[in-house]
Amino acid sequence: MWKSADKAPLAAEAMGIIGAASERTEAYRFHHSGAAGGAHRNPEVMAASLKAQLLEDLADLDVLSTDDFKKPSLPSV
Repeated sequence: MWKSADKAPLAAEAMGIIGAASERTEAYRFHHSGAAGGAHRNPEVMAASLKAQLLEDLADLDVLSTDDFKKPSLPSV
């Protein structure tokens, strides 16, 4: 995990989401500010913060139908 969005290409490569593959799959993207000083300094705060962000994002996805997920392009949430 990097602190800057300019490292997104490195993260995508590390996760195997590169080039056309990321466009084809419309990879899930979100910005998470994380714990001050980085996760390694306060893993409990980072875990709680990440959990809260994921729960919020899952709640946003909960309003979509199964058919929405089958479409080639998901609506922005």
